[in-house]
Amino acid sequence: MVTLSVITMAKLDMKDIYSASSLYNTSRNLSGAIGIAILSTMIDRRATFHQLRISEGVSLMDEKTQLYLSQLQDMMPALSQQQDLALIMKMVFRDATVMAFSDSFLVFSGVLFLGVIAVLA
Repeated sequence: MVTLSVITMAKLDMKDIYSASSLYNTSRNLSGAIGIAILSTMIDRRATFHQLRISEGVSLMDEKTQLYLSQLQDMMPALSQQQDLALIMKMVFRDATVMAFSDSFLVFSGVLFLGVIAVLA
């Protein structure tokens, strides 16, 4: 299988190959860094969004939260109420992070799909 770098430099003169190779590698590394920065920013913002949305439903006055706290206290009686609340917040953070990764996967899948359509059109 022919690599992409070989295809991009196939029609160049030998004197231009070294410059083209360094330019190709620089642009590839820069594109990767930009993609990673966009992805990590998106995951961070979406995780914060989902954490806020999930936390809206978790209230100490809510019956479901009180029931869950009592179940936690029954399962782990050595923990204080603050530690029980910390466990709930860990669960909220974990769920929000999973939802953020799911959102990012969906967005990048859409971008990839649009890219494939653009190449084939």
